[in-house]
Amino acid sequence: MMKALIAPGDGSLRVENVAMPVIGEYDCLVKMKSCLFCNSTDRHIVDKTFNFGIPYPCVLGHESLGQVVSIGDKVRNFSSGDWVIRPYAIYPDEVSSNIGSGWGGFAEFGKIKDFKAMTGDDIMKEEEVPGFFKYMQKLPKELDPDKCMMISCFKEIFSSVKQISPVKNRSFLVAGAGVAGCLFAVFLKMVGAEHVTVTARRKGQLDFALKNTATDQVVLIDNISSRGRSFDALVDTTGSAETVLQLLDCSVKPGGGFYSYAVYPGMADKDFWNAFKKKAVFQRIDPVEASVHEEVCKLLIDGKIDTDNYISQVFKLDQAEKAWGTVLDKKSCKTAIVF
Repeated sequence: MMKALIAPGDGSLRVENVAMPVIGEYDCLVKMKSCLFCNSTDRHIVDKTFNFGIPYPCVLGHESLGQVVSIGDKVRNFSSGDWVIRPYAIYPDEVSSNIGSGWGGFAEFGKIKDFKAMTGDDIMKEEEVPGFFKYMQKLPKELDPDKCMMISCFKEIFSSVKQISPVKNRSFLVAGAGVAGCLFAVFLKMVGAEHVTVTARRKGQLDFALKNTATDQVVLIDNISSRGRSFDALVDTTGSAETVLQLLDCSVKPGGGFYSYAVYPGMADKDFWNAFKKKAVFQRIDPVEASVHEEVCKLLIDGKIDTDNYISQVFKLDQAEKAWGTVLDKKSCKTAIVF
């Protein structure tokens, strides 16, 4: 048995003893080092406000990092001692002892799948490989694992930015000054945006953005209309349709773009996006993390991005409820559980 953080689906979290991961011949057992709360997705899972198709109760967490401690007989692409990202106690398509997977990174042990060995052995076709297996990648040996606890978040945002085109010589308004908004500003400037302004409803968030990003300007949402329709595009990380519509009306140039990254409670409805499409050229940008792994590792090696700028609270697993409180009261940028 091991300890894991369980979301029963009623808005609460609790630490429970659960079964150890079941390891097959193409799996690796991983001892977890850390897992971070995703301030958006995890909150939707805990509160059950968006249908991710998750069976409850579930082990929470997808921003996980750990070290391989043993490998299955047919594993060829991982070795004991490798540091890996996105290990899960229970895979998203599994249920173990009536416990499902909210991706399942908040646990003392997890597992990863050597899907490349499976495709090489004709056990699985490349097009059949689930995305969550592709996210299970190992870190270069020259990378310090202590500097990589944010790597999943970095990869999510960087891979989303790379779907925006064009970026060079354009001006962007980023809605939301949390970690996601700040990283959009960092990466947009990195790939050539001419100007990036970050906007939010609370001054504290903007102070954080001003300190930790390469943003050109931070402005309260209540004051943004005074800037006029001067932006080529809006990137939203807030998940607030009301905020998006307000900003599209007052800040984005006619014919400008709207790049949607956040999760919105009603987005599963087929007509949800129509109101935005009437006001801007719409594009949904979902992460494709595996595609930018080498680039993000290189940015970390070169010191161009830094985990220390964003993780503001660190707890042990038995302090998980207190840790979750820092997410709920928005007193933390990123909160980490270390094992």
